This record gives sequence, C-alpha cells and structure tokens, in this order.
Amino acid sequence: MRSLCCAVLSVAAVVVAPATAAATTCTPATLPSLPGVTLSEVTGTDHAGTYVGRGADAGGPVGLVWQDGQVARLPDDFVPHDMNDAGLMSGTVSVASFPSSYQRGALMDLDGGITYLDSGYSVAAAGLNEDGDAVGWVYPQHPVIHYAAAWPAGTTSAVVLDPTWYVPADVDDDGLAVGRPQDVTRPQRVWRLDGTVVRDFPAGTVELADIDDGVLAAARGDEVVLIDAESGAVTVLPGTGTPLEIENGVVVGTGPAGATMWRTSGETVLPAPAGMTTREATAVNGDGTEVAGISTTPSGDAVATVWRCA
Repeated sequence: MRSLCCAVLSVAAVVVAPATAAATTCTPATLPSLPGVTLSEVTGTDHAGTYVGRGADAGGPVGLVWQDGQVARLPDDFVPHDMNDAGLMSGTVSVASFPSSYQRGALMDLDGGITYLDSGYSVAAAGLNEDGDAVGWVYPQHPVIHYAAAWPAGTTSAVVLDPTWYVPADVDDDGLAVGRPQDVTRPQRVWRLDGTVVRDFPAGTVELADIDDGVLAAARGDEVVLIDAESGAVTVLPGTGTPLEIENGVVVGTGPAGATMWRTSGETVLPAPAGMTTREATAVNGDGTEVAGISTTPSGDAVATVWRCA
C-alpha cells in the first residue's frame, strides 16, 4: 500500500435556543497547497487532524490530503467527498477514456487502497458514516436514468434509495440518509438504508444540509435549525446563515460574515487569515475544536483554512 503523506510544504414543535453569546475563540491557519493546484474546498476530516479536499490543476479535478502539516495528492485521480474517523474516504474517480462527466464511485483508505463501486455512466459516493456505509447517486444509462443509492459497508452493489432524481448528501451512524431532489418542486427526504422513507419535507419549507445522530442541520429561510429526523422537532440556533455540516450538534457553514459555527449556546464567526476573507466552513471535528473550510485571497483564489477553537 502506498503512503500518502509524502508531499512538501508545511415540521413540529419548535424549541428556540437561548441567544447567548458564544465564548468560543478560534484562530485561523491556512493549509498548504501543491504547485499548479487551485484549491476549491475541504470536504472531510478524521477528527484527528487529517483533512481531505478537492482542488483542480490544468488536467482537471484532483484530490488532496493534509497530514502532519504536509499535503499530498491522492492517487488514482481519486477526488474525496467525505471521510470518517477511520480515515476511509468516499468519492469519485474520473475515467479518462470517457466524457468528463463519466465517473466511478469509489472508497479509498489513507494508504491508497481503493475499492470501486458499481459501474455505470456516472457514479458518485458522497456521504459516509463510521460503519463504512456510503450514499450517493448512479446514472446506469445516459441520459435517461438517475437514482439515489446506498452502498452498505462491505458491498460494492448499490441499494436503490429512490428510483428518481435525488442527490443524497450524507448518511449518519444510525443509517439515516438525507437527500435533495433535482426537481425543486419535490420534497426533500430522509431514508433508511433499505430505501424506506423516514420523513419528507415539502418543497420550500427547509433546505436540508447534513445529518448526524438522527439530527438534521437545515436552513429555514435565514434561520439555522436542527430537526430530529424521527419526531420532526425543531431547534432554532442563534444567528443566521446556511449550514453545511453537523457533528455532535455543532453546525458549520456560511453566515452573513463568511465562515461560521453554530451551537445551541451561540454563533461564532470564524476569523479570516491575515489579508484574506472567509467564505465557508465545510468540516468540523467531533467537539468543535477544529473547523475547516475556505478563505479567499484579494484576487479571489480559494485557500484551505483550519480554525482551532478554544
């Protein structure tokens, strides 16, 4: 197996949370990049200081991993969408012999070991839980069929979550998957991994972002809310914005001032590195002490950023 640490460079009842000021203080630090690579976003963390993300060079999308202050390109043109605590990544591999929209869904570990999932016109493994269950989407034929899919841990054959055009975003350790429809007039949805629908949210009511421990992070207008997937109970978090990720009740995303973290105790605007502005936070570890996302330079270049919070 190849080591990857080799590169240079260092809706129901509503509960309103108390709007107390957050005592959290966060310090930003930019992550290194590789020559010729423009970073677009951080997509996951193992909660132990390793981060993965997507970037691009002259040849197209690339996958990156940061460990111990170093950055490396992931092998086999693997581009990660998510990462669990064990260091397993879900993502895609572009197929050079086919049009650029053709991808293979795959899982990769931090040693570079890769497992390819079902083949089709295009397959993507998006969300991943701690058990290794993955969710994503499949185009078995082009351009007629598109369905939401799950790959239970240890298998490479997809379970159909929904035979219509839904895009699953993530799956939690309870086996609940969250997805958004391509047709915005259709409901947003939570499934079990056997395809059973747990809850639908009518179009226009909320925008589902992520799920963890049965709790959904969602936007309801300008509000950031937590929704219990089983009961539908809603908790409104202090502040406003668009959530992107939830972990143990800590939500990160983008607010009016850029990258932001929300807890029931308050909202924290994540400061920009010197000379930059923040855009969004896309990953958070298990206790909210490290957050990762994107800052931008004055020229608009995206730079991977980590915030260490006390």
